[in-house]
This record gives sequence, structure tokens and C-alpha cells, in this order.
Amino acid sequence: MYWMHALMERIQSMIAENARIPLEQCDYIRRYDALASKYEALKAEHDPLEAIISDKVSRRESMNQFIATLRQQDGLVREFDENLWGSLVEVVTVHSETDVRFTFRDGTVITA
Repeated sequence: MYWMHALMERIQSMIAENARIPLEQCDYIRRYDALASKYEALKAEHDPLEAIISDKVSRRESMNQFIATLRQQDGLVREFDENLWGSLVEVVTVHSETDVRFTFRDGTVITA
């Protein structure tokens, strides 16, 4: 992230310098393109990693909510509990009368 930020600052500085001072445009474009392609290469590496981190943070928050809900339970669950259901199940997908899939927050899928 630091390198991306530093490259962006250099690019912006170059653009500002080009606006203030008459520069040789071929040289400016060559330097700009070199910095821009370095930035794009770093961004291409960074974005997928950022998505993975975001997904893991989201899953951790979901699991923490699930654990908190379980801790509130007093013994065995003897009747339907909407809060517990909501903390366990991410989505229920009905494909047909005989194909219903429950996707749990941990990624487990059960076909009923």
C-alpha cells in the first residue's frame, strides 16, 4: 500500500510540475507512462489481496456474532429461535420442491 501511495504522489507531482513549467513532452510522457504502469502493476497485485482480507474480516465478524448468539443460549435449543437461525444460516436456496439448499455462514452447504 505504501508503494502505491508513493507512486501516486510522484505521478501527481509530475502532473503539477508539467502544468507549471514547460517540459519536454516526450520525456514527460515517457516518465509518466513508466510510473503509471508500475502503479497499475502494484494495484493488480493489491486488489485481489484486499478482497481476500475484506472477505476474512467479514467472515470473522459473522462468526463473532454467531458465537455471541450461542453464548446467550441457556442449554439445549428446544424450540425454533429466530436469532439463532439468523446467526447460523447465510441463505436458503430453493431450486425445486425436492432440492432445497441451506448455506451456513461458515460456507457449509446442506441439501435437503
